[in-house]
Amino acid sequence: GSLYTHVEKDEANNAIIGDNVLTYDSRNNIVMMPKGKLAVIQGLVDYIIVESNDTLLICKKQDEQKIKQFVNDIKATKGDAFV
Repeated sequence: GSLYTHVEKDEANNAIIGDNVLTYDSRNNIVMMPKGKLAVIQGLVDYIIVESNDTLLICKKQDEQKIKQFVNDIKATKGDAFV
């Protein structure tokens, strides 16, 4: 959430980190994509979209407190390679 307040936003109020992100009919999102990855996002409002370590996370911004649980679940079921 604090990342959203510190990052420059586009005309639809999306905070985008990454050079290859296209958004359509989407607003108030946080999008973080690594170099060399392309994301096309359509119709999402108030989401967190992050790709890191070959893991894609799509989560409602209002549920961001659940991300720690998601990370713990990944570690428990898939190991540390995806975290």
